[in-house]
Amino acid sequence: MEISDRGASPVIDPAKFKQILDQFSSLTRLTVAAYDPQGRPLVEVSGENPICGTVQRTERGRNHCKSYCGRSIGLALQSGETPYFKCDMNLHMFSIPVVAADQTRLVILGGK
Repeated sequence: MEISDRGASPVIDPAKFKQILDQFSSLTRLTVAAYDPQGRPLVEVSGENPICGTVQRTERGRNHCKSYCGRSIGLALQSGETPYFKCDMNLHMFSIPVVAADQTRLVILGGK
């Protein structure tokens, strides 16, 4: 796991970044996750919704969520815009592309 600038040393310490996401999640009561441009998680999910946890107990549920959220992450990466959507579990979600130096560095996925 590396949150870096052009493959160099990490720009932000992953533990500190996780702490920031945890605090944001706590303040907003939103589930928050961060993914690199390849769609890999950067840190553990903050404030995971119990509905997500229940659905993801099965392989079918995990695959469904990964596909659904993966499409949203992909849209954010491709368009540079923030897609808002409602998943099949009736949760309102968003994917925010984070751009630095004219490149998308990560995507914040969140919702409730």
